Amino acid sequence: MKILIIYAYFLLSINSYSQKQIYTGEINYEVNMLVNESKLDSIAKKIKGSENMKKMIISNMKNQKSINFKLKFSKNESIFEEEKRLKINEKKINFTRIMMGNGSYYTNKKTKETLNQKEAYGQLFIVDVSQVEWELTQERKKIDSYVCYKATTFKEVENSKGKNKVEVIAWYTTELPYNFGPNEFNGLPGLILELQEGNLIIKASKINLMNKNVEIKKPSKGKKITLEEFNILSKKMYENRKN
Repeated sequence: MKILIIYAYFLLSINSYSQKQIYTGEINYEVNMLVNESKLDSIAKKIKGSENMKKMIISNMKNQKSINFKLKFSKNESIFEEEKRLKINEKKINFTRIMMGNGSYYTNKKTKETLNQKEAYGQLFIVDVSQVEWELTQERKKIDSYVCYKATTFKEVENSKGKNKVEVIAWYTTELPYNFGPNEFNGLPGLILELQEGNLIIKASKINLMNKNVEIKKPSKGKKITLEEFNILSKKMYENRKN
C-alpha cells in the first residue's frame, strides 16, 4: 500500500513539474524557391529586354540561393523575421527574398492578432493580417524525429494582374504544442516545421527549445493599416507608375 502511495505521489510530482515547464524556443528555417524548369521558356518570352538579359534572369532563377529566417516564440507570442546577413557581393537579384517579402511577422495568441511590420513606398507600415483558416487532414510524415500532420489553406494574392489564390501546405507537429509558424501562418495545434506557399518551400533546419524567457517585442513603429487598405494603396502606386 505504501509503495502504491509513493508511486502515485511520484507521478503527480512529475506531472506538476512538467506543467511548470513553460518552454520558449527559437526555430531556424531555410527558405528556397521551387523552379519549374518546363515553365522557364514561357517566362523568358514575357521578359522585356535583350536576349542576354533574358538568359541572365533565367540563369539567376535556376541558381537561387536559400535565405534564412528565425522564429522566436514564448507561450503566447512569436516573431518571425529574416536572420541578419552581411550585405556583400549581392549583385544578383534574389527572387526568393522578393517572394518572401520584407519585414517581420508578430503573432499574439491571446489577442488573436498577427502584424506584419514592413517598409514599402518609402514608408514603414504595420499591416494587420487576418487569421488563417485551416483544413486539417490525417495525412502525416516524419520531419527530423517529429511526426507531422498536413494542413492546407489558400492565400489570396493581389497584384497588377488582379487577385489570385495560392495554395499553402503546412506540416505541423503536436509534439511541439505551440501554435506558431512562418510568416502569418499560425493557429494550428502544433508548431509548423515545413510550409509550402506556391513556389516557396520553408523548412525548419534547427530547433532550439529552452525554459528561459525570450524577449519578443510587439512592433510599434509604423503606420497602422489593414491588409485590404495596404492592397488598395499598392494598386494606386502601381497605376501611378504606369501613368
